[in-house]
Amino acid sequence: MANKYVPEYLEEKGYTDEKIEKSHYVEPKYLINKDFYHGHYMVIFKDEPNTTYYYGITKNGKQVQQFCEKDVLSADGVTDLFEGETKYSEKECKNSFDNRDL
Repeated sequence: MANKYVPEYLEEKGYTDEKIEKSHYVEPKYLINKDFYHGHYMVIFKDEPNTTYYYGITKNGKQVQQFCEKDVLSADGVTDLFEGETKYSEKECKNSFDNRDL
């Protein structure tokens, strides 16, 4: 489902193949927000290669939504979870760790 909806969403936002370094479906190894289907779609943009963005699909309405959490690779090779604003952050994001069973 993510492979269908997220690429269409990114294209509508103007994010063409020329702007995207890598993008594909990923399966999180932890429980996520119950309002979303479990799989994520990860995107790395060419002009921000150290930041990985994640998108999900809502169960209600199958809407694409960017998750607030991003993986940022530091200069020393460590990947940290980051929720602050970055170049491709969307105004409306959802926290993938909210509303989940532990």
